[in-house]
Amino acid sequence: MLLGSRAVTETGIVEMAVRVPSTLSTRLSVDFEVAFIRGYNGAASASSNAEHAVTVVPVPGCTEAGDPNYDPRANLDDGSCIGAWPSGWIPFDFTSVDWKNGCLGGDKYVRPSGYTGATWVGVQLCSPTRYKVFLSDDLNGTFTTIGDGCGSGQDQCEYVSGSHVAYDVDYATTNAGQPGWSRCSEGEEALFGTLGGAHWTPSWHECGIAIPTDVPGCTVTAATNFDPDATYDDGSCTYPSSLPDWTAIPADVPTWKNDCLGGEVYVRNSGYVSPAFVAVQLCSATRYTIFLGDDPAGPFHLLGDACGSGQDQCEFVGGAWAAYDVDYATSNAGQAGYTRCSEGDTPVFGVLGGAHWMPSWIECGVSVP
Repeated sequence: MLLGSRAVTETGIVEMAVRVPSTLSTRLSVDFEVAFIRGYNGAASASSNAEHAVTVVPVPGCTEAGDPNYDPRANLDDGSCIGAWPSGWIPFDFTSVDWKNGCLGGDKYVRPSGYTGATWVGVQLCSPTRYKVFLSDDLNGTFTTIGDGCGSGQDQCEYVSGSHVAYDVDYATTNAGQPGWSRCSEGEEALFGTLGGAHWTPSWHECGIAIPTDVPGCTVTAATNFDPDATYDDGSCTYPSSLPDWTAIPADVPTWKNDCLGGEVYVRNSGYVSPAFVAVQLCSATRYTIFLGDDPAGPFHLLGDACGSGQDQCEFVGGAWAAYDVDYATSNAGQAGYTRCSEGDTPVFGVLGGAHWMPSWIECGVSVP
C-alpha cells in the first residue's frame, strides 16, 4: 500500500507524516518500508529495511488485566471494568446468535466460564431448569452456540456445573457453515470457527441445575445469621436466646394433635426457665395450636393437661386462664411432651398418657401476633 512520496532534499533527508487508516484493527502488525528511486530510469533504486510497528487505533474497553471484563484489545479504559465478580450467575442481556435457540425471549444470565478461550458462558432460560447455553470471549461481544464433535451436546452441562451427561437435551444437528464454538469432550477448551454438519447443537439443555444458582443460607429475617443473599434456607439459622415479642420463625412443631398445620408459626419467651419458649401455629389470628420447647427453632412439643382440658394453656399467649374456646381432645398414650396441672405450674417433659388432655386448637380471646 503506497502511503505517499516526497522529493529528497539536498541533505538527503525526507520527513513524511503517515496517517494510519482508521479502518485498521488495533494492535495490527504493520511493516513500513522506504523505496529510493535513483539513477537513470531508476536503475540504481534501493529500499530500506522493514520497520516494524503496531497500530494503536483507540479502542475503548476495560484495560484492567485480571478483571472479569478485561478486554485485551482495549487501549482506552472506558470504565467498564467490573471488579470482583460476584459468585454465581448475574442477569445480563448479552448479544446472542439465536440460531438453534429454543428459549428465545427468556431471561439471560452470565458468569465466567473458567476457560481462557471462551471466557464467558451465557444462558437464556426457557425455565429455571431448561436453558440454551452460549459461549463468548467478550462479555460485551456476541455469544454463540456450541457444537459437540463427539456427542450430542450433553457435556455442555459442565458450563452450568451440572452432570457431564445432561438430564435431558434437545437432540438436533447443526447446519454446516454456521459460526460457533466447538469441542469434543468435557474439560477441553472450546475453539471458535465454522460448525459443520457433524457438530451436534442442542437448542436447549436440562442439566439438573436451576439457574440462577440457588444460594444456601439462612433466609429468616429474625435470625442472628440472616443472609440477604440466600435464595433458599439450608437450616443454618440461629436465633437470639431471648424473644420477648412474637417472632415469625419456621420452627419444628408437631403434626400430631395439630389442627392448624400449614399456618404461620410464631415464637416468643414462655416466661419459664425451661421450657424457655412457646410457639403457636395459626389457624387464624385468634385460633392456634400451642407448643413448648427450649430452642426457638424447635423441636417443640405439645402440652398435656393433667387436671383439665387444656384451657390454662392460654397463660402462654397472655389470655385468660380459662380458654374462650377449646377443642376438647384427649392425648394418645406414649407420646413425648410437656405436662402440668394448672396455670403457673412449671411444665415437666415426659411421656403423655391417656389422662393428659390437650387441645388440637385453642381460642384464648387474644390475637397472635
